Amino acid sequence: MKTEIPFIECESDSFKLKGIDIIRIEDLAERNENSNSILEKPHIFDFYAFVFYTEGVSEHLVDFVWHKVQKKTLVYLTEGQINAFKFKKI
Repeated sequence: MKTEIPFIECESDSFKLKGIDIIRIEDLAERNENSNSILEKPHIFDFYAFVFYTEGVSEHLVDFVWHKVQKKTLVYLTEGQINAFKFKKI
């Protein structure tokens, strides 16, 4: 069975520097609530991403493997890499 993996484009108004956006995980979680939990399901970004966790404990999916994340964890994602967030209340 072949499943389509959603492709997510980068759109942020919070910080603009040519080619760079900074988005808070809290803002992603809020966006996720408004879009049918797409960010908690495997998806593909059209950009490179550094996800830096500053507090709490959760998990982040990278190439279909869940990794534990906590304060001071940095997740590097390349353009086209499959990933998913697991949003938990801290």
